[in-house]
Formats: sequence, structure tokens, C-alpha cells
Amino acid sequence: MLAIWSSATRQTELAGVQGPEWAITPAQALWMYTYGSAWCGLEEHRKGSITPGKLADLVLLSGDPRAVEVDAIKEI
Repeated sequence: MLAIWSSATRQTELAGVQGPEWAITPAQALWMYTYGSAWCGLEEHRKGSITPGKLADLVLLSGDPRAVEVDAIKEI
């Protein structure tokens, strides 16, 4: 969740805000770390989304990163 938070805020734990003009929404960051990662590995046909027939690797979160304040994402 730290990477999702950092992508949405462009904040880092040690170096402060880096490249704020490159911030993306939490929904875009989730896509990037799920389907986007599968696409980069040429595996989007079998990974990256919850679709019948694809491999499953799920996690249960305490909150929806798309619905909480952006600074709360790293605490999920």
C-alpha cells in the first residue's frame, strides 16, 4: 500500500515529494500494480484482474484505497 500511496501523492518516506506533476489517482495506481504489472510481464491473459480462468492472488484490506483520504492509504 506504500507504493499506491506514493504513486498518488508522489511523497517518499525519506526524500519528501518527488515529481508532484506525475501523481496519479489511487485507482490508476491500483491498476498499474495489478493489471499493468501483468501486462509488462506479457501475462495479462492469465494474471492482473479478477476474471474467470485467471490465476488468483488476493489480499483482504481494511479499507478501500479508492475511497479513503489519499494520506490514509499507507495505513491500510
